[in-house]
Amino acid sequence: MPNPRPTKAKPPVLGGVTGASGINTLRQDVEDYGTRKRRTNATGRYLAGGSTDKLSHRLLRCARHLNWRWYPEPDKRVLYGAKFCQLHLLCPNCAHRRASRQAVRVHEKLLYLAEQHDYWFVTLTVANGPDLAERFEHLVRSFKALRQLSRDHLRGKGRYVELSRAEGLVWAFEFTHSEENGWHPHIHMIAALPKGSGPIRYGVHPLTGEVSQLRQDWHDVTGDSIITHAEPLDMSNPHKSVCELVKYSLKFADLAIPDQIDAYETLRGRKLMECSGSLRGVELSEDDTLLDDLLTGKYFDFLYRWHGEAYTLVSAPLTPSQSLLESLSRVNGGGNGQNHHHADGVGQSEPDARDLREVEGAC
Repeated sequence: MPNPRPTKAKPPVLGGVTGASGINTLRQDVEDYGTRKRRTNATGRYLAGGSTDKLSHRLLRCARHLNWRWYPEPDKRVLYGAKFCQLHLLCPNCAHRRASRQAVRVHEKLLYLAEQHDYWFVTLTVANGPDLAERFEHLVRSFKALRQLSRDHLRGKGRYVELSRAEGLVWAFEFTHSEENGWHPHIHMIAALPKGSGPIRYGVHPLTGEVSQLRQDWHDVTGDSIITHAEPLDMSNPHKSVCELVKYSLKFADLAIPDQIDAYETLRGRKLMECSGSLRGVELSEDDTLLDDLLTGKYFDFLYRWHGEAYTLVSAPLTPSQSLLESLSRVNGGGNGQNHHHADGVGQSEPDARDLREVEGAC
């Protein structure tokens, strides 16, 4: 018999504050933004001239200033002012901002429905190939067919499918690339099962050799792929799984700029994250400003501008407390923190302190 669908509760107002770090991590965050900005600028310079000149202009103008607001109580910091290019398939900073804000929305919804559901983190892959468009279409068609089989079963019209137990899904497409194997597209998803449900099994049982239902289902719809994975999502610490779901669609650090541009041309305009059932409504709108929501209470503002190859602190509080002075000194690499204009740029002395691969791991 099909699982009864739960009565839909009124969803929470999803938004939230992306910035959860305090003043002590400001320096590292600004350096990370600088690392990503350098990649964005390199892509912008590559695209300069001809039919792609407007695209180049948008990239080069992205995140040229960062306005941070720090609230001493409860030591939280938000990015409330910046102009982003919104080209998240070309710009690591826009990809990072989208992933961070998306993570907040997904996390809020998971917590809101935690009493009704057990959550599972599921991965579905297809075979590698040299043609991204062909591999992506194959993945999309296969997953659409799998979801149709699930709906048919719930209506009593078809065989059992493992994901038919899910009362809600949120899924995202990710693409990696290597010179040896070509493009490797895959789907990460969180499946919301009724509370107390049995596990989602994957692969082959190591003792009995029994093939899991999920593996059978996936091979049936793809015709050529059997690689699946599933693990329970630990709601006492869901950060890792949520970040894995919403992280960058493309791994910039692993892509040469020409390959990245080819991927952009293939994927732009396509929905790379969707949701259904009880998890509907968590996707971030395409025109989101990528800025954090403001908090209430006493605050201090910090303005950074892009200069050369790094961000420079150009404006800071005039009358800060002693603790803020000490924190600002750490942020700015020394000095009393009271000047409005500083010559020492964050990240200029050590621009490669963290490479793009490390920065991409952040959520």
